[in-house]
Amino acid sequence: MKKSLLCLVICAALITVAASAAASEYTVAYSENQTTGYMWHYTVSDDTVLSVTDEAYQPPESSGDLVGAPGTHRWVIRGLKAGEASVSFYYAWAWEETLPEPDVTYTFSSDASGALKLLSATGMPEQYMSGTVTTRLMENPTTGYGWTVKVEPEGLLTLVRDAYEESETADGALGAGGIHTWVYQSEAPGTATLTFRYVRSAGADAASELKLTYVINQDMSVNMMGLDGDFSMYVP
Repeated sequence: MKKSLLCLVICAALITVAASAAASEYTVAYSENQTTGYMWHYTVSDDTVLSVTDEAYQPPESSGDLVGAPGTHRWVIRGLKAGEASVSFYYAWAWEETLPEPDVTYTFSSDASGALKLLSATGMPEQYMSGTVTTRLMENPTTGYGWTVKVEPEGLLTLVRDAYEESETADGALGAGGIHTWVYQSEAPGTATLTFRYVRSAGADAASELKLTYVINQDMSVNMMGLDGDFSMYVP
């Protein structure tokens, strides 16, 4: 995908978020790298129900960050009156007049006092959050193979999502495989490596081995530093 190297191993998907407890506001914080010419845009389906305050782009906090490292863009969403509305986010050229399909869309309900409930999120918000690492790889359990993951060193990244979704085929064919998704949350600054091995059983020789290296900054934002292996075979 056009945004960053990370997008070689991730793509948009549909996720459903359980309705959360009502809150007075909802904050969205995404990575943004203005050196690439791309920036976040948003639209509101009904601005009489929801308001969005753009808290602007913030560059990386640490002076030790690499040149061209992404910063963080934040928005605060608030309810105005009873109703239901959506906020869509797009990562596109700063000068684009026509926006592409949204990368993420949040749908909220608001009560008369403005208290919000998040009803759903279309897309994969985790892949744009500055403190998370999202990886998506093709997998076919019917062949006997599956991915194992090793994180080194321990304590820098915590697994928060590990899910396999079977692919839908037009003819309903069996054995088509699906997509395996992992989401990790940053916990401490340092350099972490994720090693993915495609094997039939633990300890067996791997059909493929893929490595991703990340630097976790003092502000817990994450930057990809290395990519090793033939990811092109497994990109969804």
